[in-house]
Amino acid sequence: MFLQLKNIFNYEPLKYQYYDTPEGEDCDKKLLYLVSRGAYVGFAGSLYVALLNKHIKGIPNHLFYIAKWTVPVVGIAAAYGIGTCISTSLRRKDDYWNNAIGAGISASLIGTLGKSFRFGYMSFLLILGGVIMKRKSVEYNYMGGKILCDPSPVGNDRLFFYGNHPSQYDFSFAHKGLEGKKE
Repeated sequence: MFLQLKNIFNYEPLKYQYYDTPEGEDCDKKLLYLVSRGAYVGFAGSLYVALLNKHIKGIPNHLFYIAKWTVPVVGIAAAYGIGTCISTSLRRKDDYWNNAIGAGISASLIGTLGKSFRFGYMSFLLILGGVIMKRKSVEYNYMGGKILCDPSPVGNDRLFFYGNHPSQYDFSFAHKGLEGKKE
């Protein structure tokens, strides 16, 4: 029996996308979105590694290994969402500084868990770079705003990709400049 992943995101609360509302609004929905995606990524990644690791013996040890990696990923996603939402609420501005504060809070958690300042700093740069790319893709409607982490099934019902299939991209704006900016 083949696991079909396309119906996971048809659950009503998970139809909300992070950029459906401006920063600072619907913080509970944004937090649920980030936590559900963090749980999915953490569980899928740790399950993959746990099943490939020959040194882990027995089902309880596999479950512990999966939980050991899934719970921190969910916490890091929640820290980003909470930090960004609180920053936006206090500053009353919707700009990149809020994302930098959220990235800093989540990267400090990563650095603390990894017991390394360098690891936390590099995580901060990676998270902030990804957030800026995602936010710019939404602002300019680049690739339909689905440049990072927007799951949508394409092609065969059994396949599951992140983002759209490359053949579905519209590159016609490349010669015209960035005319797809939302007002």
